[in-house]
Amino acid sequence: MRQDYEDDYLAHLCAHDLLTTSEVMDSVLGLDIDVARGYNPDIKMYRHYEMAVWNRDNESHPDERSYPIPKTDIDSNNWWLRYADGTKVTWTDPEGPWAYDFIDVGKSGVAEAYVSYSLARLPNGYSGWTWDYLSHNISYYTGGKALRDYSSEDDWRENAWLPFLEAVCDGLSSYERIGNNPGFYGDGDPTSESQRALLTGAIQEHLFCLQGFDFGRRGYPNHASSLLESPLFEWVAEWKVPGWAGRLRADYISTAIAYVLLYLPSGELAEKRAIGWRKYACDRTYSDDILTMVTSLGNPIEDYEESELLLQRRFQGGMVLVARSHMDKVSLPKPMWDAVRAEKVRSVLLWPGRGCVLVE
Repeated sequence: MRQDYEDDYLAHLCAHDLLTTSEVMDSVLGLDIDVARGYNPDIKMYRHYEMAVWNRDNESHPDERSYPIPKTDIDSNNWWLRYADGTKVTWTDPEGPWAYDFIDVGKSGVAEAYVSYSLARLPNGYSGWTWDYLSHNISYYTGGKALRDYSSEDDWRENAWLPFLEAVCDGLSSYERIGNNPGFYGDGDPTSESQRALLTGAIQEHLFCLQGFDFGRRGYPNHASSLLESPLFEWVAEWKVPGWAGRLRADYISTAIAYVLLYLPSGELAEKRAIGWRKYACDRTYSDDILTMVTSLGNPIEDYEESELLLQRRFQGGMVLVARSHMDKVSLPKPMWDAVRAEKVRSVLLWPGRGCVLVE
């Protein structure tokens, strides 16, 4: 049954030029392409599916799925991925209450069923799909435990995962195919290159996600540069920060945005490339902070400046700062608004690798 949602929530979602939703979300919101275009005539919509995992939450609403193939088909064809002892490969997402069973995408008939059901369930007017769990590192989910039908991770990747993805993309070639975390452009990983060659776009979820809050050693300049140089349309999806609040969450958001804005190209290219960064929406709680920041700052008026301690860049309506190595207290030429922490400041104190967004 459709729940009551305030109209401004739909208006907020549909203000994005690109919107990907699940079957459940469309049902809950009463959302379809005609409703969305009533708010935004230029919107493009995508169906969000998982690629190789069955979310057990689907069992509570079998007609509104996050995986196109019904569980009855998977069961009857014995398409579950299994460990050497015969038990199903399962995984619980540490970032949320979601539990998954893995499908053996190397089994005969899985790719064909995925294509067939995807086409049958795609609403009229939708531009294609966004696909989650595009990771090709199966050992992350298995903890290195042996699989029954594959001798190694390389065996699974080369003889199950990549042939499945290729067959699905070939069967859906007339639509847009957006992969979540398919690897970075130019990262030198052969599997990333193979995956990206099959897609029309990429979502870089958690591009600036913290691993021990260590921005200083994770190569963010390379990540940002890869977005600018990528031949694919790249979306950046920074979303929930589990268990974080206040100053810590503000550090995360402001630093993530600062890194993106630091390397944003100038002029017309900025408009074309930034749209994916600032107009992404999903049926989960993705942050719109990048949209807000870019709108407030306007376009860059210069490339970034680099000193021993600091990276900085000026925009039409403010500036972004990132500390390079040492803690650096930066005095500002005039009071400015710290856009994430929502306070006016005359100086900012930055730890190594962290950044801030300042609006005049």
